[in-house]
Amino acid sequence: MVLNTVTDPDGTERKTLRDDMPFGSHGGGAFGTCFLGDARTPALTEEMLRHMLPGDGPVTHDRILDFCTAVTGGLFFVPAAGLLDGLADTPPPPPADERSASGDAKTG
Repeated sequence: MVLNTVTDPDGTERKTLRDDMPFGSHGGGAFGTCFLGDARTPALTEEMLRHMLPGDGPVTHDRILDFCTAVTGGLFFVPAAGLLDGLADTPPPPPADERSASGDAKTG
């Protein structure tokens, strides 16, 4: 599908896992579809969304936008198991009030 396909400059398709999930109830008045995208980097999902929403890509927009309105979004980082394993031996940082008292806090 043109809107959901993102390729590198050499034409290689970038891999992503995507799914849509319905939510809501008929009596509640609020219902729709939640788009879920999982990729190695957020840039891939952002590029896919630029293709789906009006303004970018060879097709003007995703047809689902003829029937619904994109309301909100979120980005979540899910670390690899190896990264989590490495953190198990790392002591936690001190509370913020202790960092600022010791001069370790960085100010902008």
